[in-house]
Amino acid sequence: MSAPARITLTRGGEQALVDRAIASTVAAIRKVAPSADRVLVDASAAEAANDLRYACAPTLFGEDVIVLITSLQSADDPFMVALQEVLTDQPDTVWLIAHHDGTASGKKFLEALRGADANEIACLAVKKGKPTIEAITKEFARHRRRATSDAVNVLYE
Repeated sequence: MSAPARITLTRGGEQALVDRAIASTVAAIRKVAPSADRVLVDASAAEAANDLRYACAPTLFGEDVIVLITSLQSADDPFMVALQEVLTDQPDTVWLIAHHDGTASGKKFLEALRGADANEIACLAVKKGKPTIEAITKEFARHRRRATSDAVNVLYE
């Protein structure tokens, strides 16, 4: 089993896909670090920069922590400074999962995470037509189930 990425970026506004990507990433981390605490940092909050620094600070006993950063597109410049500090000197016990809604704002945060070799998971909205049918088929496969093309078309309709 390969270890999960230390930094994961979910990008897009399809909330069901975002939730699934975050849940699967947390599950993969918990296989490696079962007792990891999960800390939520809202990047749009006034104290977000301090919250991030506190969440990523090394602990006395070296406990693992999963830091889930939300609303990355709404973060301010002090948060960018804090994020750069964490990315420059990320402790071995810290796992970062960041979500950006895929809008045009906050591009510098995306670039910083990509520059740190973040594992990027696209959670873009599924368009109608063939992409939706493919998404339904993949969902059946993910649950190890089969569906005929007629069944998939009925669900699509």
